[in-house]
Amino acid sequence: AALVDKMLVVFPFEEELYRAEGVDVEFVGHPLADTTFCDLTLKEAKAELGFKHTVSVVSILPGSRVEEVTNMLPPMADGAVLAGEYSRWVVKFILHAADNIDDSLIDELLKDHRLKNNLMIVRGKTRLTALRASDAAIITSGTATLEAVLIGTPMAICYKLSFVTYAIARFLLRIKYIGLPNIILNRGCIDELWQHRVNEKEISEEILKLLEAPNEVEHMMEGYKEIQKSLAEPGASKKAATAVCALIR
Repeated sequence: AALVDKMLVVFPFEEELYRAEGVDVEFVGHPLADTTFCDLTLKEAKAELGFKHTVSVVSILPGSRVEEVTNMLPPMADGAVLAGEYSRWVVKFILHAADNIDDSLIDELLKDHRLKNNLMIVRGKTRLTALRASDAAIITSGTATLEAVLIGTPMAICYKLSFVTYAIARFLLRIKYIGLPNIILNRGCIDELWQHRVNEKEISEEILKLLEAPNEVEHMMEGYKEIQKSLAEPGASKKAATAVCALIR
């Protein structure tokens, strides 16, 4: 604390943690609240992407790093296909690809995979429209989970580390949740699949639950409202700049 003149944080729970250690800390809000929005309705967003409003749309977000995508996309793709086979509805899938993920990697991971015949790939700003068009999403733990909250897309959160990394993390960190939304709420509002649970069967079950269990989704949306209320005051960057200017004066 003695080495820090001012700390600016983007999550409300961080303010309490650092203040308890004697740090001069201020919660300024999260910059995603300024940039993550879509004015379209679910029906309009589906039409924008060429989908009929009667189909169910599921987004797949395997992460933004090559290692993440390599670990997460294959089981997510397997689970998506299985869910599509068992769903009562016609299901279409959207793969969200980060700009740094080459098409060649996706082609390699999905080579001869049945999902390729029922898959739209989106990048850049289209991702937010795709999230808005989605009735459900399976998302690798990270910032994208907050985007889904701000857009209002029901989701399940997945993450899988190497065995050694996971063992070290479990030894050093006593954590209950890996998803930012659950961490913010300090409760399990959104289902999380860790490690061995990142598999075809459990991913498909999560997708089907999101598509066919409205009570589960309604409960999730209540949690979303709490997070949106805590994060969605616009102007985080401006507040941060104001705080820095006040400090250096």
